[in-house]
Amino acid sequence: MTTRNHLRRHVTGVLTTVAASMLLAGCLGGGDSSSSKAREPETRAPQPPTSPPEFTTPSNPFSEGRTFFVESGPNATREMVSAMIQLRPGDTLEFDCGFIELAHGLLIQATEDVTVKGCGKDETVLSFRDSDNVTGLEALNVRGITVRDLTIADSPGDAFKLKGVKWGTLLNVRAYWSGGGEPVTATNYTERLKVACTQPPMNSGDPTPDYVPSSASGRYGIYPVESENILVDNAESVGASDAGIYVGQTNTTIIRNSRAVYNVMGFEIENVQGGEYDSNLAECNTGGFLIYDLENITQYGDTSVMLNNVARNNNTYNFAHSGLVSAVPRGTGFLTLGYDNIEIVNNTFEDHSTAAIIYASYELIDGKGKTTDKKLDPYTEGLHIHGNVMRNSGYDLPPPNYEKVLLEGQVESVLPTLIGLKNITNPGKGAHIVWDGLLDELDENCPFPEDADGNPVPQDSNGKPIHTNEHPNPSCHYNAYKFDSQANRKQPQWGSCFHSNDYEGKGQPYLNFHGTQGLELALAAAEQDTSILSLEGLQSVLAGLDGAIGDTDARCTIAKLNMANCYHRYRE
Repeated sequence: MTTRNHLRRHVTGVLTTVAASMLLAGCLGGGDSSSSKAREPETRAPQPPTSPPEFTTPSNPFSEGRTFFVESGPNATREMVSAMIQLRPGDTLEFDCGFIELAHGLLIQATEDVTVKGCGKDETVLSFRDSDNVTGLEALNVRGITVRDLTIADSPGDAFKLKGVKWGTLLNVRAYWSGGGEPVTATNYTERLKVACTQPPMNSGDPTPDYVPSSASGRYGIYPVESENILVDNAESVGASDAGIYVGQTNTTIIRNSRAVYNVMGFEIENVQGGEYDSNLAECNTGGFLIYDLENITQYGDTSVMLNNVARNNNTYNFAHSGLVSAVPRGTGFLTLGYDNIEIVNNTFEDHSTAAIIYASYELIDGKGKTTDKKLDPYTEGLHIHGNVMRNSGYDLPPPNYEKVLLEGQVESVLPTLIGLKNITNPGKGAHIVWDGLLDELDENCPFPEDADGNPVPQDSNGKPIHTNEHPNPSCHYNAYKFDSQANRKQPQWGSCFHSNDYEGKGQPYLNFHGTQGLELALAAAEQDTSILSLEGLQSVLAGLDGAIGDTDARCTIAKLNMANCYHRYRE
């Protein structure tokens, strides 16, 4: 059974539960109106005997609730604040068509089964440019919310944020920042909201005919976090200084039919259990798609699928302030880091100057065994990449600064520097699929982790510990579940499979650059003679070292995997 099939069945069950729960939540909606702006719900026609209870009159306990309407104009902020204070289960907050300037953020908290909507993401624009709050719209501890048919523009921080939400839908919405160009206004929004992707600026200062990115923009466009059962559908994010559409620390997430353009990272799934990217478009970002785990977070992720997506021309220079995304090299189609069980199938990756897919580990960043959070598995395993098209990859790596990387330890440039330096076959270039070549070894002396009471923590069906932030940090990272009784790695479950992909245009199919192996010698040589700090000079040092230069044959190097086992496991 593939990851995709398993997740599809799981999501189908979840959505059935969602529908039932939304119906029950409607029982709590009132039918009276306490505001002059509230609209009474319409009477519904009788239902067949086998249907749920009839919605007949406003006093019926199954009524849809009230609708609060916010008109465009100088009183919009006051009307919005009044409505959000009064919202109760089953109510709707509806915004007028047009460009609406708001001086305060929209906060919805501790309620259920509510809707926020406009006339359409091209027709209703909520501008938070002069807001006194960081976030545009925030839903906090809400059980059932739908936000639809509107754009949030120029929020000082995140545009759409859902935290502690169970059953949330973001449908036909857009997060937009004006970036370094003229502000979006009531007179120009119909043109400014439509952002094309034709010529992304690969370096700061390059021409920007479509859009001018800015690090002053808010960090996250669409940001559900610490939530459950989230659907993001037909959404768009333009210009976020961190991630456009970012779901974090959430159980069961579907992101589909959406577009991310001119963000640092287009789409992110972080510490998610059960995530899906389906039929999305990432273009003109620094990187297209990311699936990874962060350390010291509320939960750790596992099992996501990426299918039917297009990542193209994600070559905008990195304009992030800080954090992990600031180290993502421009020209990356997909990146994974420290996350297990990912299926990447039927996607198209085209025109990425560094790589279509980068498969890395925290060992590359922290050093072997030095990741502080021992609950986090630093390595991505169970990665299955098949049936994809990769076209024109690795043709123009970001310019390396060998002195800053080797002598000053600059993190931002280390990944593209290692890729270009270790690629002896095609010096200074990337590849379609790039792997750092790092795997852990069995730690026979590391015991199974315990909780604060001294009891074993929960484990999944494979014996992998299921950690949360409530568990104490162990003294070592337990990894015995990856190995058999002879200390051999269980393949391909704790390896990876790359097969049946089409490679077209520029770029070699594969590169394993073996992490930082050999760099200590190169560093020692550079400290003695800085004249070797060039591609040719450093490659001459590495060329004589066993295992220091990159491999280009995936069949021989990817987790030392027997490809027959790969086909056998994923035959469905």
